Amino acid sequence: AAPGACRAARRVPTRRVPEAVGASVTDARATAAFPRSIRRWVAAPDNARPLEPVGRHLSTAAPGVADDDPPRWETVVGLELHVQLGTATKLFSAAPRRASSPDGSGSLSESAPNVAVAAFDAAWPGALPSLNRRALELAARLGIALGGEVAKRTSFDRKHYHYADQPHGYQITQQREPVVTGGALDVFVKNDTRRENGSVTNGSVDVEEPNDSSRRSNVRLRVERLQLETDTGKSATRFFPDDDASKTKKKSGTREWLVDYNRAGCALVEIVTLPDLRSAEEAVAAVEAFQRAVRFLEVGDANMEDGSLRADVNVSVRRVSRFSKNAENEEVFGERCEIKNLNSTRSVLRAVRHEAARQIAILEIGGVVNRETRGFDAETGTTIALRGKEVVADYRFAPEPDVPTTYFTDADIAEMARGVPELPDAAKQRLVDPEGDYRLKAAVADTLVSHPTTLDAYERALAAARATLFSAQSQTRLLKKGARGDVAVSEKSSDLARTVAHWVVGELVGAAKRAKVVRRANAPLAHLPGGATPEAIGELLGLAAAGKCTARMAKAATAAMLVAEPSVDHSGSRRSWPTARQTLVSLFGSEAEREEVKGDFPTEEETKDGGDEGNERALRLLCVAVVAEKPMEAALFRGGKTRLMGAFVGEIMRRTKGRADPRRAAEMVKEALLAESPETRAKRESDE
Repeated sequence: AAPGACRAARRVPTRRVPEAVGASVTDARATAAFPRSIRRWVAAPDNARPLEPVGRHLSTAAPGVADDDPPRWETVVGLELHVQLGTATKLFSAAPRRASSPDGSGSLSESAPNVAVAAFDAAWPGALPSLNRRALELAARLGIALGGEVAKRTSFDRKHYHYADQPHGYQITQQREPVVTGGALDVFVKNDTRRENGSVTNGSVDVEEPNDSSRRSNVRLRVERLQLETDTGKSATRFFPDDDASKTKKKSGTREWLVDYNRAGCALVEIVTLPDLRSAEEAVAAVEAFQRAVRFLEVGDANMEDGSLRADVNVSVRRVSRFSKNAENEEVFGERCEIKNLNSTRSVLRAVRHEAARQIAILEIGGVVNRETRGFDAETGTTIALRGKEVVADYRFAPEPDVPTTYFTDADIAEMARGVPELPDAAKQRLVDPEGDYRLKAAVADTLVSHPTTLDAYERALAAARATLFSAQSQTRLLKKGARGDVAVSEKSSDLARTVAHWVVGELVGAAKRAKVVRRANAPLAHLPGGATPEAIGELLGLAAAGKCTARMAKAATAAMLVAEPSVDHSGSRRSWPTARQTLVSLFGSEAEREEVKGDFPTEEETKDGGDEGNERALRLLCVAVVAEKPMEAALFRGGKTRLMGAFVGEIMRRTKGRADPRRAAEMVKEALLAESPETRAKRESDE
């Protein structure tokens, strides 16, 4: 049969397929032969019964004939992800990657096109490229984290194709010598469905599923290469209707094509994977895993909504036996189609599902799937043929003569590898492992791995807490030898890991926000002051675990440590921060004094609004007295140094042996501080 023609196994009705389906002439005949479930899927993929998950099987046996081993269709997916690197300038020019608006706000407005374009980005004659080495380092950093091999020699090539948003007529990429080869990423597929009586309930749709083990929760996705390339511009259309169009109700007018070159020339890293994915759900999980890795490594923003992460999916289908244990060697892969420029995970899910259904329908009637590039229509949920898939020869690859070959030494690669953290998904699995040392809940682990500094702060605090607890137990002779004692210590250690985790993501982050030491919302623990380092917080939690202080005392100490000032020696050159023990002593006295507290001062409940008037009056008088004893701090507070509130509250907590309500005390201290100062009162009286 000719390419694109269908060799029908039975007579196929030649009815017209609605344009909303987005099918070509070949698709028209194939769609008419769709089984009813597939036709519903193509027409409305979100409302129809899903064709995928893996394990859905379309029998080719004749009617009334038993099929002992009916074949099933398996979806095969590979990814090509385009990630915009977080460099300050573009890949081969000094133009900023993100242009500032005319008012200097720092964000590029949609109404300001072509304001971040250098001469080379616009392909002006005589303009030469200058390689941004930072882009190479970020790409290598990502490759190292994925376990790939960084090339000691890398070069660039020209990939020729002509589009209006490509001013040079070619794209600079790395065809022959990519910056990284190899690597892999563990993809954990979320299974949000509930199995009930052999069926899968997915939302409001019940889907029958074979009783097999083809659904995977963990996929090892191999990476073929990481290569640098330049981004293209952004094209748009503008329609001007004719004057008489409103009268005739016809869409007639003039259409203009506009191109914005602000994005042209930005540094992209293309991640090409092998076809290891077997469902649309796995494809979505893989895209999300790469997105988390890019953000965690601070390689780029990876926001699909603004185009800094775009996904191309290569989809094919093949027949496999339902009883085969090794489908990889049963049959070669089918012909693939590439779906370009998917800008959301939902689009990835819908595009893979529809493309698999389209190819299955063609193959079921004996048709041929042509290799081609397709687009995705989000409104109809269908893929649309764009052009025949190019082969390598069509691009006319040629070495880039204006960009010299770049070399990395072993020392360069070792230096880049030294600062690469553990990937977030791998760290999460280590933290939630029920047999591991942490045994955390998934929600807490997600918060800890949201940023490298948060995870690092937790592990450092936990190490310090364990060391402090061990030292306290040794000094008090509570650490017993033998198997029974070892089990007790192990259980205590795992409990401490959970306690420190909850404290870090809850109390420490909240106290840091209240103390206004958070500079970046996604990294709240990246800029902790010297008095509240993770080691100091870990020491405090270790003392609490050893019974040296209560949780209420630890909360007050944490707030005080975040606003503490370092002490300076006589020479003024050496600064030292108070330790957790020193902070506890300054707030609540020595350990012996804390144990002698009998509770003669009002408790939190007693000092709340509506409590005993005498206790309320006593706390107010104490707050006024503390403010009067610290005139210099009071003057600085009135001048705008509000962080000194911790010093006043800490002094009150020390004098009350931790019995006062710190929130109520802070309110009373603020009232006393904002009242008329003695200097102001004296000046007013002298004027009178």
